[in-house]
Amino acid sequence: MLLRQKKFAEAREVYQGLLGETNILVANERLRFGVLLTYLGEHKEGHAQEVLQGITFPTETPAYYYAQAAWAFAHDKKSEAQDWIDKARQVFDPDAPLWFAHHLYHFGWIKNKPPLPKKHD
Repeated sequence: MLLRQKKFAEAREVYQGLLGETNILVANERLRFGVLLTYLGEHKEGHAQEVLQGITFPTETPAYYYAQAAWAFAHDKKSEAQDWIDKARQVFDPDAPLWFAHHLYHFGWIKNKPPLPKKHD
């Protein structure tokens, strides 16, 4: 919610606090992606670049692909960003990228609101 409200410093504080409390890889990847977005939102290039480099390939989630896409969008490289999104869709289960896509949507970088993930039995 803080990220959507563009309270980037507050959101980053929450994400970083949670990063110190979990060793679950999937959660860690999402939290690092969130930290990246806070720096991109504040246009803090150096910090954003540092976090981006910390989201290394391969990842258990589409974090790497969506981090690359976020960086490209933030630098007005829409075609490159879309290529990263398309790659994530090819590699991961169709629902896996949706959590990441929602964040790009809230930043205004993608225009169509992603659907909610389907519930699995």
